[in-house]
Amino acid sequence: MGAVFCIFIGLIHWWPLFTGFSLNKDLLFAHFWIMFLGVNLTFFPQHFLGLGGMPRRYLDYPDSYYLWKVVSSFGSLVSLTGVIFFRFILLESLYTERYVVGVGGLRVKGE
Repeated sequence: MGAVFCIFIGLIHWWPLFTGFSLNKDLLFAHFWIMFLGVNLTFFPQHFLGLGGMPRRYLDYPDSYYLWKVVSSFGSLVSLTGVIFFRFILLESLYTERYVVGVGGLRVKGE
């Protein structure tokens, strides 16, 4: 997920150059916290699973690990929600057409 955060940062940084439109900073702030929560809910419980003796890459696991597996699975769904939300942010930017302020001044819609 560290690489995924870098992909998001790259898209956020270069989006105005590619499209000429700016992204909503409040929605991006919410997206960051959704992804941060999702990634930590996904991977933090796996540390407890490993400390408890559960080997990685097993299809079946004892019932004593069930709670942590559910928390980790829920975290992956939160991360998926963050990715879908990011797609919404990109589409919202294209729909609202908030132009980036350039060197020549503010662009007017229709130019």
